[in-house]
Amino acid sequence: GCGRYTELSADGTRLALKHINANGKQAPAVLDLKSGELTLLSGYVDQCGQPTVSPMGDVAYTIGRQLHLMMADGKKQIALDYYTNIVRFSPDGRFLAWSDADGRPVLFDLQTMQQKCLSEQMDLYNPKWSPDGSKLLYEQGNMTLYVIEIASGKMYCLGNGSNAQWMDDERIIYTRSEYRNGDIFFCE
Repeated sequence: GCGRYTELSADGTRLALKHINANGKQAPAVLDLKSGELTLLSGYVDQCGQPTVSPMGDVAYTIGRQLHLMMADGKKQIALDYYTNIVRFSPDGRFLAWSDADGRPVLFDLQTMQQKCLSEQMDLYNPKWSPDGSKLLYEQGNMTLYVIEIASGKMYCLGNGSNAQWMDDERIIYTRSEYRNGDIFFCE
């Protein structure tokens, strides 16, 4: 009943997730880890994105081609030209990161409500912010990892890897596997 990606709130009390019912319909949801109460953020639909929670408690998610924002100043819907599955708040809550329809990394400024493509590199997904918000880590479908420096726009290829997480502002921990003839040859 839960999608592949989840996100723990900064205070560790809520888990944002995509809830999937027995019919395969999806709803963005937040699970209160203390009470066990699951709160659906919308009704069940054919296509919703993974919700994200800012450090201030704001929530963002997609339903089809609509970005939904639940902010302190109210709810907003923003039309997108495409569906995106995973959106992530920056650590300061000022920006969202996601991938466009071709998998190009996008930065969305919540103050100006403008989006900016960060690179022409395609097939990127699952953005993760460095703790200081200066960099984004993306995975590519072929198990390659990339880091983008927001201020300079520089992109670095880290090579083969998956399941990556920031340890601090400079270090990333990830799994790297090498396959030969369909078998795992090396894993670290």
